[in-house]
Amino acid sequence: MKNEATLTNTSETSVYSMMRTPIMMLLLLTSIHLWSQNEKVVLQKKIKQHTKLDTLKCNLWAELIELEEDPAIWPKYNLELKKILLQIIADQKLQQTSPEWYVRKLFTVLMYEAQDAKWQYGNNAKAIALEFEMLKYAQSIDDAKMICQSYIEIAATYIGQKLYPEAQQYLEKALVVARKSKSESEIALVLNNLGQNYNDLLQPQKAIPLLHESLQLAQKNKLKICINIQNNLGVAYYKLKRFDLAVDHYKQSLKISQELQNTSGIIISYLNIANSLRDNKQYTNAIEYAEQALALSQKINRIPYVEAAYKMLTSLYELSHQPQKALDAFRASTILKDSIINDENKSAILKTEFKYENQKKEAQIKALAQQKKIVELESKRQKTWLYVSLFAAFVLALIGYLMFLRYKTKKQNELLKVQLEETQKTLEAEKKSVQSELKALRSQMNPHFIFNALNSIQEQFMYGDRVLANEQMGNFTTLTRQILDISRKKYISMATEVDVLTKYLELEKMRFADDFSYEITLTDEVDEDYHQIPPMLVQPLVENSIKHGLLHKSGPKKVTICFDYDEAENTLICTVEDNGIGREKALAIKESNTRTHQSFATQATEQTLELLEGEKSTLHYDDLIQAGESVGTRVTLKISLA
Repeated sequence: MKNEATLTNTSETSVYSMMRTPIMMLLLLTSIHLWSQNEKVVLQKKIKQHTKLDTLKCNLWAELIELEEDPAIWPKYNLELKKILLQIIADQKLQQTSPEWYVRKLFTVLMYEAQDAKWQYGNNAKAIALEFEMLKYAQSIDDAKMICQSYIEIAATYIGQKLYPEAQQYLEKALVVARKSKSESEIALVLNNLGQNYNDLLQPQKAIPLLHESLQLAQKNKLKICINIQNNLGVAYYKLKRFDLAVDHYKQSLKISQELQNTSGIIISYLNIANSLRDNKQYTNAIEYAEQALALSQKINRIPYVEAAYKMLTSLYELSHQPQKALDAFRASTILKDSIINDENKSAILKTEFKYENQKKEAQIKALAQQKKIVELESKRQKTWLYVSLFAAFVLALIGYLMFLRYKTKKQNELLKVQLEETQKTLEAEKKSVQSELKALRSQMNPHFIFNALNSIQEQFMYGDRVLANEQMGNFTTLTRQILDISRKKYISMATEVDVLTKYLELEKMRFADDFSYEITLTDEVDEDYHQIPPMLVQPLVENSIKHGLLHKSGPKKVTICFDYDEAENTLICTVEDNGIGREKALAIKESNTRTHQSFATQATEQTLELLEGEKSTLHYDDLIQAGESVGTRVTLKISLA
């Protein structure tokens, strides 16, 4: 509904009229969902926060309208944007760019509103009023393309009401504007629409030259309307009873439909060709195309097409003197039509008639046989009854046994179903339990991280650069919101993980002088937008490296973080390496403190790994030794994602 409308129109001949609705819906109802629901919420917040009436406000509303696909919601947004644009256009002080920019935005808003009124609610009076308003604004900035589009929209509304002479006036105006602008694509479009309208006005001789010119321009510019133009030419030649030419153009339409794999277009082309061949008395060829239309319609189960194909075949079989086939096709068509109204009742009646006819024929055959062999049958009657009784007893016993087996199988299936449901409930409960534990653990890590980060900022306020501290306080606020957001998720992208680590390390960098540096790398096997990782696993390890490895070290300090995948891409390998004092010295410093402290970060990471994958994920520490001295620590975290 929110796409630009393209005026389409076909002949009222029963076969051709089937094309109008699919083409109109295809061109008018295509809307692409560009972003997620979360991005809609972000846009709504931005609109609420941005109270100024300006270009940015207009663009935000326009983005939200394109994102929203709910037909009950986006028109309300459209009206809000319309109010803003009218205010800005009326007050030059509010205009931040050229007045034409706001008029073009308003033109699109009015077109959306008109199409919604016309196609969603059938309010043609409102639609035509809005379309004339579009024309007024288009003329105010002398925009040829907008003026042409306004005329086309007005004509489309008139055609929808079968007011073809009124539509003709505005299509002719559109053609004048299109030729003046020298836009070949617009000229081709308007010429095609004019040709269609002449067909509806039963003036095909006027339609043909216009459609040929349209086709030439469309083929030159490789436009998609070629299929519609070929079909309209077929209609025009059919109305003039030039059936050979009509078939030629229908076949061109068929060829394009086949290239585009447009099944509905293929069926309609088959029927159009069959119709023209029939009126040209080429019944054999016509039957071939009608049968192809029937087969394809039945394949995709499109009842209206199946019914149309049967009707065509009925007519063709009658004309080609095949009464039985004509009768069969007519019966099939009748059955199909009645099945749409009352499928079950009709099916039951037909079955009863079929059964009655069969029984009647069987009775006649038996009567004839009995007359010939009455003596023989009489002598064997008792023997026959015996066999019949035995056979009936056998059949009853077999039926009873089969029913017993069915009952037994049903009970077994019910038992298995109950067991399966119980198992699923147990697994679901366990899954919810693990998720609850993970959420609880991450909720504990959030204040832990916030406390440590605030300590760093506090040191800057007390002993360092307060301007830098104020700047980092803003970064801390952003990072805190990000941490709180990702802690609710089970997995985040590698790009988000790297962003969080970078912001965190920038905060930690305030603790040190200029001798602290860090490096975050991803190998070629890691796609930062595709691959994902559980949140809040790596940051505690980095925090440990800084707090216990680098804080007590003099000289250059560096933390290196590397993300890699194994060959099977089932395990993410994260390495955190520092050039700190090593675990042994860090432990000694820790024990010398009067207050003992157990590393919450390490403990939280280990518990998270156990809850996620158990033994499949591991955490391993290695001391880096050089010349007998500890020169740092390497922590290797392996996370199974299989």
